Amino acid sequence: MELSTSNNDPTLTIADIAKRLNMSENFIYRQTLSGTLQCYAIGGTARKCGAIRFSENQYQEYLEAQKKQRPVTATNRSRINPAKCTPKPSTVTYTLNKLLKQKKA
Repeated sequence: MELSTSNNDPTLTIADIAKRLNMSENFIYRQTLSGTLQCYAIGGTARKCGAIRFSENQYQEYLEAQKKQRPVTATNRSRINPAKCTPKPSTVTYTLNKLLKQKKA
């Protein structure tokens, strides 16, 4: 069942936004915490914020704001640090690879 706000604007969840953008739910949550993607909370207590929801209008405002940012092109792509874009290997993977290299030597 999909909730709706008073102006017949559909209420979206983090999963809905993530699916629309083909991004992870964790990314959407981080965008929300940083204030880049506006949201509202339903329910909750003093300790918990409640269920995070978005209106269609908030989603569209986020998309428009993202479109206004400078696009990545071949000329400015070199400024992106690939080391920051790639995830660091887990400690287990790092340790296993280190042991394999030692065994080969």
